[in-house]
Amino acid sequence: MFISNNLLNKLIEVYTSEEIDKFDVGYIKNFDKQWLLLHIYDPYIIDDGIMLVDIDTIWKINYETKYLQPFLNLSIENKEIDITEDLLNNIINSVINKKIVYIVLNNGDTLLGKIIENSDNLIIKNYTDSGQFDGFSTIDKETISVIQYDCRACKNVENILNKKL
Repeated sequence: MFISNNLLNKLIEVYTSEEIDKFDVGYIKNFDKQWLLLHIYDPYIIDDGIMLVDIDTIWKINYETKYLQPFLNLSIENKEIDITEDLLNNIINSVINKKIVYIVLNNGDTLLGKIIENSDNLIIKNYTDSGQFDGFSTIDKETISVIQYDCRACKNVENILNKKL
């Protein structure tokens, strides 16, 4: 997928799923050779966090569509994100031991948890949607297709964990 500078800060629909009617909506905040950084919104035009998507998993990007008009009309917040290079490692380092992340792997498997170690592999402390500890996972960073933080599911688990403290 080719992405150019004229799409920066543009509101888009990004298609990564094989399902034709499934896509994410967000502003392109940055990109590099492998990753696209987005500020995402849900279908109800509510902020759904920051998403980093492997460009190789994207099969289509739409912009200036009728579907996006309600998003543009509401003048939603377009967050400034100051990450300019090595997007994957910078995102990982900004959330390690701090934020709950939602990760989608190339095989479709998903993880919800806190990254606790970043080397060639990531170690993730997993949680269920209800905030229950669910073991650890070690994954190769090369297998990540999406990493998202500050999404509703992530914030829900963070809120549950903060109440337990």
